[in-house]
Amino acid sequence: MTRFVGTWRLLKSDGDMDVGEGVTMTFTPDGKLVYVVHQKGSDQIMNMTFRINGNRLVTNQASQPREEETLFDFDSDGNLILDYGGSKRGSCARDCRRPTNRWTGARIASFST
Repeated sequence: MTRFVGTWRLLKSDGDMDVGEGVTMTFTPDGKLVYVVHQKGSDQIMNMTFRINGNRLVTNQASQPREEETLFDFDSDGNLILDYGGSKRGSCARDCRRPTNRWTGARIASFST
């Protein structure tokens, strides 16, 4: 799980994934995940939980409780590869910048469960 901790940004996606103007994901050591879809004019922020089960990332969103599993791997550059099934795949790189809402400048750190 420690390999996930930190902020990741989507580099590219395949298939028909709706990623707005970009996606960032912040994983915390205590199993919380802040998933942000950046849109024109606002950001859609989802507070979730996560755990690792083998080669699967298991997430759950409190506002719509249901576990979802996503296959994952790391490539030779250390990028996180997420396989959502079918033709939906995403490649994410570690993002060393502090996550903020780019419209308000506020730090994204509201981890309420």
